[in-house]
Amino acid sequence: MTREDWIETISRWQSTGRPMTEFCKKEGINYWTFRDWKTRILQPSYLKETKLVKLNSIQVSNDEINNIEIFIGKAKIIVPKSFDEAHLLNIISALGKIS
Repeated sequence: MTREDWIETISRWQSTGRPMTEFCKKEGINYWTFRDWKTRILQPSYLKETKLVKLNSIQVSNDEINNIEIFIGKAKIIVPKSFDEAHLLNIISALGKIS
């Protein structure tokens, strides 16, 4: 499978809410291979080196949320209310490759 296939598969697993072992068994995927790819995609090395920052939060209703803005260094990601999770994972992965 390609990296894009893994991103899609991991996204499907996340949407099921099922344990990884159960999902892998049903899909016929080796658990350890799945776990390795999940780590590569969801926890790129740049995230391991990132320091925690304090975030200020506000409470708003779902109806008031139009976009979510994510700032990583000089990069700004605007995530619309209804977004494609696999596409967002691709963007975050690409940003992790920028030196």
